[in-house]
Amino acid sequence: MRAFRVPRVLTRVFSTLMVVSLLTMSMAVPMVSAQTNEVYVANVDIGENGANASVVLNGFTNVMGITVWLEFDETLVQASSASNGTMPAGLFGDSQPAIDNANGTVSLSWTHSSGVNISSNVFFTVTFVPIATGDFTFTLGASTLIEDDAVPPNAIAYTPNLGTATVLPP
Repeated sequence: MRAFRVPRVLTRVFSTLMVVSLLTMSMAVPMVSAQTNEVYVANVDIGENGANASVVLNGFTNVMGITVWLEFDETLVQASSASNGTMPAGLFGDSQPAIDNANGTVSLSWTHSSGVNISSNVFFTVTFVPIATGDFTFTLGASTLIEDDAVPPNAIAYTPNLGTATVLPP
């Protein structure tokens, strides 16, 4: 009995079609990326009338407690006011964020009785007024902490994505 042989050309065509179809199918399926826990402050230009900068929390799950210390260059700007953001129902530590212009910080704490998800919420907003021209990058103080609802709570890792402030001449 004689074995049936597929011509080499047909074998290569079939292999090529299989590879192309697999690549096409992989492109058609939407890619899902893991959401990154992020503390975000956008770039801001601070003119003679001042400007707002908001601390935004993105992509957190099971959050029960937050303390954020936003640091700024107190030789270039002063914080003239600050207000709480739009967090899920919970308790803010104060009626408004604490401003410390001598040390260049604005801080706020928040707690919830159980873990909540924070997809994208403004934690607080600060109004800055200029005192000198220049640039600086916002930073988070060492006391910044975001905790989950475990007993005892665990610190939640996050990526700081902090913008630059440009203080413009009058």
